[in-house]
Amino acid sequence: MNFFRFCWEFLSRSTDKQLTIRQALNSPSNSTALRILLYLEVEERLSFFNELVDLANL
Repeated sequence: MNFFRFCWEFLSRSTDKQLTIRQALNSPSNSTALRILLYLEVEERLSFFNELVDLANL
């Protein structure tokens, strides 16, 4: 439950959520960033396409 509360607060308060998520995707422990992507609109998720393809190729 805490995770969902954190996601909601993060998504509603973040001024530059794309930068934050992009940085988190490039970290070794990127599972939280991947889970947050599930709650974004499809259009927002598409902006991370290149990063996700890079992760899939690891």
